[in-house]
Amino acid sequence: MDEQARYGNGTDAWDSGDAYEPYVGRWSRLVAPEFLGWLAAPPGGSWLDVGCGTGALVETILSLSAPSEVVGIDPSLAYVAFASDRVNDPRVTFDVGDAQALQAASATFDAVVSGLVLNFVPESGRALQKWRAWRAQAGP
Repeated sequence: MDEQARYGNGTDAWDSGDAYEPYVGRWSRLVAPEFLGWLAAPPGGSWLDVGCGTGALVETILSLSAPSEVVGIDPSLAYVAFASDRVNDPRVTFDVGDAQALQAASATFDAVVSGLVLNFVPESGRALQKWRAWRAQAGP
């Protein structure tokens, strides 16, 4: 993530869920319903949210897509802790993870999403190639 992103009070926006929420989280909450509507994923599926941040997209998945499971990963321990405290649903798990080195088996997820995160991934093109290869292992 862009470590230069700072607020006027000196708080590092990438180490605080409270600082991140009004900066990016608010946009995630606005675009997430449109994004999920466009995907039209069937209910009951298992989801992976790559770069989950503070959990805004995960919350929308829960409210609109009736998933059986949602896993959110983010490289920021602070965001994962913030999301875990905020989203209390037994279907949800948050873990620290790298968008460029996904560890979970792709076949375990019916939908893999990533909202408003690629601009923060240092080598986004390379990450996308890995995601495609990772997803291709699972088949259609």
